[in-house]
Amino acid sequence: MSAPRIGGSGRNRPERYGQSQPLDPASPAAAMVAEIARNIDAGLEPDAVAARVLAAIRDDELYIFTHPGMRAEVEPRFVAILAAMDGVSPP
Repeated sequence: MSAPRIGGSGRNRPERYGQSQPLDPASPAAAMVAEIARNIDAGLEPDAVAARVLAAIRDDELYIFTHPGMRAEVEPRFVAILAAMDGVSPP
């Protein structure tokens, strides 16, 4: 799969905004760009994602997940939301 070159998106910056500044390799932004690149490299082919999205739309699914590992990323948020709901008193 050919990965998008998100780390080099400064190449699209309009001249009127001046030169884009290179990222400091030790910065959080550089770490984020590197993580995005790793995820893209490990990702699915676009046609596989498109097929999953199309099937979900046809099945009227509200949420569309393409990677089983995403559960570990969203589960803590859901737990926190449910805990907050449990703390709400009835009117």
